[in-house]
Amino acid sequence: MRRAIGIGKVGAKAAESYRVHIEHIESAHVGGHSIPPATAKWVAQTKPQVRRRLEELRLVEAQAEREKLTIGNLVERYLKDLTVTPRTLIDYRKHLRPLIDFFTHEADAKTVTKGDADRFLRWLKVQPKKRGNGTLAPNYVSKMVKTMRQAFAAAVADNLLDENPIAGLYAPEQISDEDDYEITRELTERILTAANPRYRLIIALARYGGLRCPSELAGMCWSHFYWDKGRFLILSPKTQKQGKPSRIAPIFRELLPFLLDAYEMAPEGQEKVFPGIDGDSNLRTELIRTLKRAGISDTIPSFYRNCRSSRQTELEEEFSLHVVCKWLGNTEKVARRHYLKVRD
Repeated sequence: MRRAIGIGKVGAKAAESYRVHIEHIESAHVGGHSIPPATAKWVAQTKPQVRRRLEELRLVEAQAEREKLTIGNLVERYLKDLTVTPRTLIDYRKHLRPLIDFFTHEADAKTVTKGDADRFLRWLKVQPKKRGNGTLAPNYVSKMVKTMRQAFAAAVADNLLDENPIAGLYAPEQISDEDDYEITRELTERILTAANPRYRLIIALARYGGLRCPSELAGMCWSHFYWDKGRFLILSPKTQKQGKPSRIAPIFRELLPFLLDAYEMAPEGQEKVFPGIDGDSNLRTELIRTLKRAGISDTIPSFYRNCRSSRQTELEEEFSLHVVCKWLGNTEKVARRHYLKVRD
């Protein structure tokens, strides 16, 4: 049954505009995503009878519902529309929780002003860490503010808010060298010697393969290794939303012996390289045990990230930046900003 929307007597140009905007609304409704900002503005300004018909067909939010938009509802609507992994969804929920803590769940989102946003940011910066001493790290505050801006922007795009009151809220990311630590080859070999066989491959993949751990270990299968070509496939959940769900990297000569040993020890018919590891696995406990066995008493900060950045810096002594970035699955901008080290 075809559903009609009466627009009254209008010119051909106006009728075409109605058609385009209504198609955008229907596409967003079917696809479960937000309508474009231009269409959201058109809905707000269209004829009352057209708006009512769109509401009857449940293609747009009813005006009565728009009046009820609370901070809590705004957060839940945004989280519901996200297409991310369960782990990432948990992180986003944590990022948005301070909005409810500060404004309360039932606060009317339409009454939030730019002044309120400024006061909220000042409050956020002095909130204590849940673990340890001190206040929230500046980079964590920066992540939370970015997520909050996106949540309000989504409400504006859905025509639930007229403007984004925190659009101008800015908490700059800070780059610190405090956790920058070079995992040298000598140190790597000490750790590998002390590691148990299963964990040895994890360290080798982190340090000599430059993999993100544990996310890029979770889906790794033996069929992803093309031994005759000297390459292997890496599934990358982190870059999937950028349209890069996987990448190909060389089986580096330093990595090959550890892969062959693990392959020989794998039970017959076992396809997964790490059957007990998923994206949420804790690798730190075994790392600490391994470091102690290696006689390393000092904790190595951000061990897996520093393995990855040490490998990037090392590879770039031999290969071009764009080639190494292709292998490690990052961009040249990110590599320069976060990965490349000044070595001793």
